[in-house]
Amino acid sequence: VTGVLFHQVHLVEVKGWSMGAFAAGYFGYAVCQVATALIAGPVIDRIGARRTARFYLAPLGLGLVVLAAFDPLWSGYLFLMSAGATAGFSSTLLGTLWAELYGVQHLGAIRALVTASSVVASALSPALLGVLLDFGGCTELLHLAESVTAAELWIAREGYRNARLEIVGSEDGDRAGNAELAA
Repeated sequence: VTGVLFHQVHLVEVKGWSMGAFAAGYFGYAVCQVATALIAGPVIDRIGARRTARFYLAPLGLGLVVLAAFDPLWSGYLFLMSAGATAGFSSTLLGTLWAELYGVQHLGAIRALVTASSVVASALSPALLGVLLDFGGCTELLHLAESVTAAELWIAREGYRNARLEIVGSEDGDRAGNAELAA
C-alpha cells in the first residue's frame, strides 16, 4: 500500500483523474479503517486470530485487482476503502495473532521484530515500485545477449515497443560478444 500511495501522482496521471478527486477518497479510507478495526475485535474473539488471519488481506487484494483492471475514479475509491479496511483489521488482528501463535512470554520481542520488519518492507516498497515504473512495469527488466542482433531480434519478437537497447562494454571499449552498435 505504501508504494502505491507514495506514487499516487503517477497513478492519478495514468488513470486520468484529478488529484483533488482522488484525495477525496482518503475519507473512505479513514471510515473503513475505523469501522473495520471496531468490527475486527469481536470477530477475532469469536473465531480466533489464526482463522481470521487467513482472510484479512482479501479486501486489499480485491482493491488492487480492481485498481489494475479499471480506470474510472470509483476504482481508486474502492482501492482506498479496501486498503483502509485491511489496515483497520490488521491493527486489531496482529496484536492478538502473535499472542495466540507464540504465547505471551516473549510477546514484546515478537512484536518488535514484526514492527521493525514491517517498517523496512514499507520503506522499500516506494523504491521498488519506482524502479518497476521506470522500466514500464515490465517484469523482465534486463535481457543479456551475446550480440546486438540477438537482442534486437528478441525485443522485436517479444513486442517491447518502448524497449531501449543499451550497449555495455568494458572500460577499454570492447563490447560484449564483439557486437557493433545498432543504427
